[in-house]
Amino acid sequence: RLDDGHVVSLVSKIGDGFTAVVFIGEPEDKNWRNENIVIKIAKPQTETQNYVREEYNTLIDLSNRILVRGVPISPRVYGKGVFNDRFFIAMELLKGSPILGKDEIVKREERESLEAYQQIYCFLEELHTKGITYPDLKIENFFWDSDSVDTKLRVLDFGAMGKTLDPLRDPECHREIFKVGLAFFSSLTGRSLLVSATEVVVENLNEVLLRYELSYGTKLLLIRLLGRSKDHRLKDAKSVKEELDGLANFWNYDQETLFNKFQANLLRGEG
Repeated sequence: RLDDGHVVSLVSKIGDGFTAVVFIGEPEDKNWRNENIVIKIAKPQTETQNYVREEYNTLIDLSNRILVRGVPISPRVYGKGVFNDRFFIAMELLKGSPILGKDEIVKREERESLEAYQQIYCFLEELHTKGITYPDLKIENFFWDSDSVDTKLRVLDFGAMGKTLDPLRDPECHREIFKVGLAFFSSLTGRSLLVSATEVVVENLNEVLLRYELSYGTKLLLIRLLGRSKDHRLKDAKSVKEELDGLANFWNYDQETLFNKFQANLLRGEG
């Protein structure tokens, strides 16, 4: 039973993490909600109870503050309550699929990858601009809703958020930008640069990229995101998003018109 009195029946378990167990829930009152929702129940330890309470506060706080293309991307929160002395959150059941796939990396077309990571870096820019960091950032928590009209990006789980006073110099912000860059590479190539949970191979990135049919601009962006020299990597989400915007604009340009313009300029030059 939620604090507001609404009753939800637990239908099936869909997740069992470090801090909580997640269930599909069926609302008793169909006039309140006529579709299944998610019930996230904290594990009994005090620290996990506090963690899930903090997540609830984060979801409430960010739901109208962090927007992508003017649309909230976090799950809608329907309420909270206590079940068997354990705190729980009732929230929207997200549709779609994890951006990188559930059990294995899903390789996406370059144009689709650009659109997806445009939205992720837009999300990071929104966070960092508002002085928020995302230490618990996991790419598997980013969902891609191909049926959505306004924005296709949804974030399943925030966890505890951090604070930053200077995103351009904050190592945590740099780590988040780099981590999303690793996922961007995987989405484009179908392979991972991770050789262990913490070790990344970036030594021969230029040579690695030669194996893939990607546009020159996208390869250059990957090098600027993931190159060996940390000093030369892009360090703010806004710059990355702007470069992705430029690449996406190229793909959105009518290719036949682009070719005709190129051909006309070539002939004019020869004339």
